[in-house]
Amino acid sequence: MNNHSLITFLKRLKIKNKRFTEGLLTGEYKSLFKGQGVELKEVRPYQWGDDIRQIDWNVTARMGTPYVKELSEERELTYLVILDKSPSMNFGTQERLKSELGYEIAGLLAFLALGHHDQFGVMAYGKTGLIYSPPAKGGIFMQKNLNLLELTKPGKSSLEQALYFLQRLLKRKGYIFILSDFQDSIPSWLIKTLSKKHEIFPLIISDPLEWELPPSGRMMLRDLETNEPFFLDSSSKKIRDEYQEKRVNFYKNLEIEFFRLGTHPAFFSTRIPPADSFLQFLNRHAKTS
Repeated sequence: MNNHSLITFLKRLKIKNKRFTEGLLTGEYKSLFKGQGVELKEVRPYQWGDDIRQIDWNVTARMGTPYVKELSEERELTYLVILDKSPSMNFGTQERLKSELGYEIAGLLAFLALGHHDQFGVMAYGKTGLIYSPPAKGGIFMQKNLNLLELTKPGKSSLEQALYFLQRLLKRKGYIFILSDFQDSIPSWLIKTLSKKHEIFPLIISDPLEWELPPSGRMMLRDLETNEPFFLDSSSKKIRDEYQEKRVNFYKNLEIEFFRLGTHPAFFSTRIPPADSFLQFLNRHAKTS
């Protein structure tokens, strides 16, 4: 996939932020994520002020004068996107469904990886198995992985199964982005275990109606996970307030739990264009990393 394909994709998402597209391609956000470690770049004579811990004692002994190791960070990163494709993600009252927003964010992450020659892999789970395509470099692989996310319907599976599977497969340090509404219970023990080796970013996707009810009167709603209908009388301010308090507490507790597990949670809404939310996410991470 070339830069022209990138711009075409961004236009499809109605992304008109020139600074954003240029930033992805020129490396503006490269320093936000750290590499795998360090590698030896060269050995040079010691200079005043150098870290004495970097003295290469073997070369120093041979040359009879101090030499230090010049190190450089390994820059190739591994991005792994896990997309929730369970029924509750097929909901949205704005321009897009939560599932569509998840796919769009995955696309932005793919092009962030593409712009910096990093690896990008995908995984999806839902009510109907588990799909996985291992991280790889290059536009052809990224397009294949994005198509896999958009077009396939995973069999019955859960986030716990996805993370357990990933734990055995992802050997080198990775940046794991979980795109979900997290309506099911989260596998805290697995997330905590994985966060010791990998950087985990739970990207919490929601719709405005999941935060606050409009005063629309008696409403018939449906639980998308169980397909069970239920009624709410949103004309009652008491009911609207109770609903809002319950939902705000849900998201607040979810965020607290993710912080406790050593991850980097962020919120995305179907109300806000994905590029805007993505820029905010990158900028927030830049301030905390």
